[in-house]
Amino acid sequence: MACKVKLFTMEFLDWNLSWPNFLFNTTTIRLPVRFRLELEEGSSKSDCYITQYKRGRVEDSGQVKTFPDWVVDADSYTNSWWNGSDWYGGDGSWSWFGNDVAKFEDEPGFNNIERKAFPVYWGGVARAGFFEFRTVVSAAADGVNPVTEVASLYWGMLISVRSPDKGGFYLSGSRFERFSPFTASP
Repeated sequence: MACKVKLFTMEFLDWNLSWPNFLFNTTTIRLPVRFRLELEEGSSKSDCYITQYKRGRVEDSGQVKTFPDWVVDADSYTNSWWNGSDWYGGDGSWSWFGNDVAKFEDEPGFNNIERKAFPVYWGGVARAGFFEFRTVVSAAADGVNPVTEVASLYWGMLISVRSPDKGGFYLSGSRFERFSPFTASP
């Protein structure tokens, strides 16, 4: 079998925002993103990997984390969200009605940060443009290459908030390209 993609889509949901109030002293600023992957008939989920890469700059609490080159966006010991047999990221699942449709998600941003963490930023490396993501579907070994990219989605987000009390905030999410299937060279 092989990993061939019929459709790979994403959807931005409304921003997950909570500002400090009389009950809570923290702020959450996150962009929920949902993905749907449909494999072509005859393809097998066991031959597919799903990985996400990121690059950009994150600032909060006076700390700066910069990812000038693409790095794997994974919290576990594996580099994949789906490794052909198990989910390690994206809170994913495959359809009960076959192994051809997967749904998974991401919600990058700040979660429960205190007032002293401001100003906060998720954006471009040189503080210009978007924090970028590439969500990639790859095929297992094809006899020549250990992993071959078969589809990807390229998207980004920008969070720039000076203060939850004084305003000065900008939030944006953007798809830079839609589903992008790749064909392997002969």
